[in-house]
Parts: sequence; structure tokens; C-alpha cells
Amino acid sequence: MADQLKGRTVFITGSGGVLGSTYVRRMLDEGARVIASDLKGHRADALVEKHGSNENFRFYDLDVGDEDGCSEIFKRILADGWEPNVVLNNAAITGELLMGAGKPFPDFADT
Repeated sequence: MADQLKGRTVFITGSGGVLGSTYVRRMLDEGARVIASDLKGHRADALVEKHGSNENFRFYDLDVGDEDGCSEIFKRILADGWEPNVVLNNAAITGELLMGAGKPFPDFADT
């Protein structure tokens, strides 16, 4: 099954969490070029430390709640010579993440 994603460039939001980091690893193992994104912080740092030397990996800081940031990231990615043809929108806000950032829990309807 190796190389099933060879030739694909996958953009993944929320790459620093348990699922996101697993997606990154598996897609790299399957031959994809992976563009990972997440909020700045220790999870993002760990992801870059693990995969940063892989020529098929790029990381960009991104808060998917920032609409302008979402538009700008694709300009940056394209300017860097990468063109995603698969998007995996994995970003999510968890209670653990909010507590770690010292932020209050929003109302469910606002989430």
C-alpha cells in the first residue's frame, strides 16, 4: 500500500493534535507531500521537530478562526512553490486546548 498518495500535496489543518499528527505521519509514509498547519505552540513545535527535515513536509502557523489568515496562507504556500490538491480540514477546538490557553469555553452555539 506504500506510495498510494505519491504525487499528491495534502494540506492539513489542526496537524499538531493526536489525529492531525497521525494524518501527517501516515500521508508522508504513503508518499504524499504534506503541508501541515496549526496554532503556534508546543504541539506545532513537536511536529516540526519530528518532520522538519523531511523534504516532503512543510509547516505553517495558522489559526483557522482568522479568515484573513486562511486566505493569506494559500498565497504563502503557492509562493513557496507548493500547490495543494487535497485538503483535510482537521482543526478543532477542545476544552483541553482552551484550558491550556487560559481561555473561557464558548457557548456551544458559538463554537
